[in-house]
Amino acid sequence: MTLALAAGMLAAGMLAALPQEPSPWLLVICGVGGDAEHREDFDGRAQALMTAATSRYGVGSSRVIYLAERPDDVQRATARADAAGIRGAFENIAAGSAQGDLVLVVLLGHGSAQEPAGRFNILGPDLGPADFEGYLGILEGRRIGFVNTTSSAGGFLELAAPGRVVITGTANLREREEPRFGEFFVEAFVEGAADLDKDDRISLAEAFEYASREVARFYEDSGRMQPEHAMLEDNGDAEASRAPLADAGDGHLARQMALGGGGPNAQAGEGADPALLELLAERAALQTSLDELRARKDSLEEADYLDQLEELLVRVAEIDAAIRSREDSR
Repeated sequence: MTLALAAGMLAAGMLAALPQEPSPWLLVICGVGGDAEHREDFDGRAQALMTAATSRYGVGSSRVIYLAERPDDVQRATARADAAGIRGAFENIAAGSAQGDLVLVVLLGHGSAQEPAGRFNILGPDLGPADFEGYLGILEGRRIGFVNTTSSAGGFLELAAPGRVVITGTANLREREEPRFGEFFVEAFVEGAADLDKDDRISLAEAFEYASREVARFYEDSGRMQPEHAMLEDNGDAEASRAPLADAGDGHLARQMALGGGGPNAQAGEGADPALLELLAERAALQTSLDELRARKDSLEEADYLDQLEELLVRVAEIDAAIRSREDSR
């Protein structure tokens, strides 16, 4: 099989009849806005993200939970964004989800630089990383994407753990200016411009990279020094990176967690065919290898890059065919 044929099969969707990943869960928490303008702004981002998730990326509406400062004043809010409402949302997700399900938690609002690790401003006592560690513990066994888009959010990187992607819009407590990162992070899903590989899914890595680029462009165009620097941690070592895959060991897990798509990275439930599980694991590993290769493209000779790409794409085609065969025989 040639590179052109393998790539053509992938692009044409000939390898798409694969087990589908369960719909992710999306929990959006809007903290205290402080004034009408900010409440409207944060709610607008929440509504845009939820609409994109359900209408563009196939997230089930029953798996989208929205907590707001004033739930009676906004659409789709299910509870108040206070400590009781937040704990209740995590408990509801735990009750309705299964081991291995993806849960994406997005914090919109204001943060404060309260030592030692910052706080997320809500109705009632503000919440720090230790509080959210308790909430995330309710979701044991789930794959977690945790995104804090507020100022002074860097301390929340201490939530790093195996199986989690932690993203903060700011790098530390000193970055106190209201960040633009949240605006562009949501835009990555709404506009779809972050989908550089055109696979109809937006991974957390793609959204992070898109938002980081747009933040840098915004401050460059305005002639201002950039006061915010987003960070991503996903290998559990608590050493976050501004440029995942490029300068650190982070980014691999974030490329596998996505809204939209599905397919061979799916979680197969109890009683699954062991051979199928092995194939799915190999397919996921191949996808990671493809991501790593694409990240190194500029550092390789073109011929070397194309040779490695062809080898991986051919193997992907073979594995996908084997997966379909196992599925057809069940």
